Amino acid sequence: MLRKILILIFLLMRMSDSWGQCFVLKGKVSNAATGQPVAANFTIKTDSRKQPIGKSNEQGVFSLQAPCNPTSLIIEKTGFRTISMPVTGKDGTYYFELRLFPVDKQTNDRPYFQSEQQDLVLNNSESSGTEKKVTRLFKLVDIESRAAVKGEVCLFYTKTGNKNCFPTDPGLRAQKDKVEFSREDIIGLVATASGYQPYNGNLIIDRLDNSSSVYEIALSKQTSILAFSIEPADAKTNYQTELFADKGKKLTPKSVDASRGYLQVNSGEAHSIRVTPGSPGSKPVSISLPPVNGLMLVKINPLENQQPIQSAAVQPAREEPVRIENVTIDPSGQRIIYFDQSSYELRPSARQTLDSLAAWLLQNPEYRIEIVGHTDNIGDRQRNLTLSEYRSKVTSNYLINRGAGRKQVHWQARGGEQPASSNSEEKTKALNRRVELNILR
Repeated sequence: MLRKILILIFLLMRMSDSWGQCFVLKGKVSNAATGQPVAANFTIKTDSRKQPIGKSNEQGVFSLQAPCNPTSLIIEKTGFRTISMPVTGKDGTYYFELRLFPVDKQTNDRPYFQSEQQDLVLNNSESSGTEKKVTRLFKLVDIESRAAVKGEVCLFYTKTGNKNCFPTDPGLRAQKDKVEFSREDIIGLVATASGYQPYNGNLIIDRLDNSSSVYEIALSKQTSILAFSIEPADAKTNYQTELFADKGKKLTPKSVDASRGYLQVNSGEAHSIRVTPGSPGSKPVSISLPPVNGLMLVKINPLENQQPIQSAAVQPAREEPVRIENVTIDPSGQRIIYFDQSSYELRPSARQTLDSLAAWLLQNPEYRIEIVGHTDNIGDRQRNLTLSEYRSKVTSNYLINRGAGRKQVHWQARGGEQPASSNSEEKTKALNRRVELNILR
């Protein structure tokens, strides 16, 4: 009987760990067109389920608890474009603000969102006499700047079942972009462009009057936010937080209080973040981050002494390579460093291994190193591929910052496709959360 009770307690503890709350997400939601607050619904996806976590109030304010190991955050409101962002980062309390763009309402002779489709019956009577048609050009634009965007439009004809895909020309010069419609129809439409959310819409052609015009389809960018939290934060200390994009461009994050802030950034860009405590004698803490795709949650510990960021904007001195005399390494041997679940942060033991490798590569420039990132099989396949890429890039950047030549360091990402051990239990699954380092000549 006692054994059964202990087993039950153990299972309940495991369930608590699985469904525990690791994140607190705070912020505001507003209408991107008017600036007015929006009461939106928030949903979190994890590896095992999809879970509503609450909504913003009538003032647009939200303060929500999110479960451990989130894979994506979804923000929805009827009449607005849905935001779906992959989530990466460490547990903690974070603040960020979101803007939702209104959808295009149903109308005739202009693209609109499929979600707005209402019942409609077309007049199917055929025109008599001269053959009639309409000619249309398709132009994709950024919903905020209205600048033309190069992309692709696919049309799905309801009556014939045909599909027609074609690239869009921002200057409307390409004759092949012209589309002729010779019958009334309700047509499905998907517009895509790099860095933008897909536009899933419909188009009603109900008047064949031999006219020509341009359809302008406004695309909203994929939302990527970098939110940071300083933990443990000292209420008596003022922190200076600096953010740098690729090539040293300095960005200004929006500070919420002394320990939290955020910034909406371009998807696919890598960044560095540096926090300098205001107390005398304190050293700055700097972290090199992988490309942001979605919501990246960065927890910074001011007590850690990490290497300075490499930024032309502040012109810091390049960190001196590790000085280890007479480093001896067997080039034929494989080295492996391991990571915590869902993490791409280097462990102290991994840093020691990489310090030696960087020093050896500095002494042996004729060699190069191949870095291959891996994950276990938990979660979405694409998310695991991205996580393995982050692990590879963090490892690569560390070696370069510690003295290895850029041409000596090459990385790859394999996701969970090449496990080193069984994924059937935790102790062997942990062996798959790894980066393999192979020295080549």
